[in-house]
Amino acid sequence: MGSTTEALTLTSVDTDNGVITVATTDQNIVTTVVDSSGNNTALNLTTTDTGNISLAGVTAGSGTVTISSAGTITNVTANTTTEVTAGTFTVSAADTVGASGTNNAIDIDATTMDITSAGAVYADATGSGGSAITVDAAAGAITLGSTTEALTLTSVDTDNGVITVATT
Repeated sequence: MGSTTEALTLTSVDTDNGVITVATTDQNIVTTVVDSSGNNTALNLTTTDTGNISLAGVTAGSGTVTISSAGTITNVTANTTTEVTAGTFTVSAADTVGASGTNNAIDIDATTMDITSAGAVYADATGSGGSAITVDAAAGAITLGSTTEALTLTSVDTDNGVITVATT
């Protein structure tokens, strides 16, 4: 599924066994319910050249969610609801991942997170089984948090910014 002429809003995309791939060129992707939580699952979201990705209701069960954005990656609504559920969450952004401010971080329930960003990274781990996190931000702050997860910081690096990790 893809588009080069219109932004895509995914309100109910579901598979019980397979891969969901959505790609756009010069357009945005907004998710509200995207579920690939059955067997052999993976979810891939990509914007090329320009385009942002806004997340809510993205579920891959124990599968993989891979997101590549030519712009920013944000949550649809500033809240504490989990935006992404996956075994492995891999993301790259040409700008920022999440945003500063109350409840603007991307809320992620994943065993493994690998986040690469040209800008700042704001992410909260929301599950309960522990999360191994790798973050590389070329320029900007990295803010990671959790009130429920044990965090293992595998590698957290920024070339120009403050790194903040908070758990309670």
